[in-house]
Amino acid sequence: MTGDGVPGFVPWSMDIDHVVDVQIAPIKPLRAEWKWIVDKTYGGAPFRLGQLRIEKPDFERIVQAMGCRI
Repeated sequence: MTGDGVPGFVPWSMDIDHVVDVQIAPIKPLRAEWKWIVDKTYGGAPFRLGQLRIEKPDFERIVQAMGCRI
Protein backbone atom coordinates (compact mmCIF):
# COMPACT_ATOMS: atom_id res chain seq x y z
CA MET A 1 0.00 0.00 0.00
CA THR A 2 1.26 3.48 -0.81
CA GLY A 3 1.35 6.55 1.38
CA ASP A 4 -1.99 7.52 -0.16
CA GLY A 5 -3.53 4.38 1.30
CA VAL A 6 -4.59 3.10 -2.11
CA PRO A 7 -3.33 -0.39 -3.00
CA GLY A 8 -1.47 -0.41 -6.31
CA PHE A 9 -1.50 3.37 -6.77
CA VAL A 10 1.78 4.68 -8.15
CA PRO A 11 1.84 8.46 -8.62
CA TRP A 12 3.06 9.76 -11.96
CA SER A 13 5.61 12.54 -11.85
CA MET A 14 8.17 14.37 -13.95
CA ASP A 15 11.82 14.99 -13.15
CA ILE A 16 11.96 18.74 -12.61
CA ASP A 17 15.51 19.09 -11.33
CA HIS A 18 16.08 21.80 -13.94
CA VAL A 19 13.64 24.14 -12.16
CA VAL A 20 15.45 26.27 -9.60
CA ASP A 21 14.58 29.17 -7.33
CA VAL A 22 11.01 28.16 -6.64
CA GLN A 23 9.07 27.78 -3.42
CA ILE A 24 6.59 25.14 -2.36
CA ALA A 25 3.10 26.58 -2.76
CA PRO A 26 0.25 25.35 -0.55
CA ILE A 27 -2.53 23.94 -2.72
CA LYS A 28 -5.49 24.82 -0.50
CA PRO A 29 -5.49 28.60 -1.14
CA LEU A 30 -4.91 28.03 -4.86
CA ARG A 31 -7.62 25.45 -5.52
CA ALA A 32 -10.35 27.84 -4.35
CA GLU A 33 -9.59 29.92 -7.46
CA TRP A 34 -9.09 27.14 -10.01
CA LYS A 35 -11.84 26.81 -12.62
CA TRP A 36 -11.06 23.17 -13.46
CA ILE A 37 -11.78 21.84 -9.98
CA VAL A 38 -15.51 21.34 -9.59
CA ASP A 39 -15.57 19.97 -6.03
CA LYS A 40 -13.32 22.20 -3.91
CA THR A 41 -13.47 19.71 -1.01
CA TYR A 42 -11.65 17.04 -3.02
CA GLY A 43 -9.58 19.38 -5.15
CA GLY A 44 -6.58 17.08 -5.44
CA ALA A 45 -8.44 14.29 -7.23
CA PRO A 46 -7.66 15.52 -10.80
CA PHE A 47 -3.92 15.32 -10.06
CA ARG A 48 -4.22 11.57 -9.56
CA LEU A 49 -4.85 11.18 -13.29
CA GLY A 50 -1.21 11.97 -14.03
CA GLN A 51 -1.63 14.69 -16.63
CA LEU A 52 -4.28 17.34 -16.90
CA ARG A 53 -4.86 20.53 -18.79
CA ILE A 54 -4.51 23.73 -16.78
CA GLU A 55 -5.73 26.94 -18.38
CA LYS A 56 -3.30 29.86 -18.57
CA PRO A 57 -4.84 32.01 -15.77
CA ASP A 58 -4.71 29.06 -13.35
CA PHE A 59 -1.16 28.21 -14.43
CA GLU A 60 -0.12 31.82 -13.84
CA ARG A 61 -1.57 31.67 -10.31
CA ILE A 62 0.53 28.58 -9.59
CA VAL A 63 3.66 30.21 -11.03
CA GLN A 64 3.11 33.33 -8.93
CA ALA A 65 2.48 31.30 -5.76
CA MET A 66 5.72 29.39 -6.35
CA GLY A 67 7.64 32.63 -6.85
CA CYS A 68 9.06 31.67 -10.23
CA ARG A 69 9.20 33.36 -13.62
CA ILE A 70 8.16 31.94 -16.96
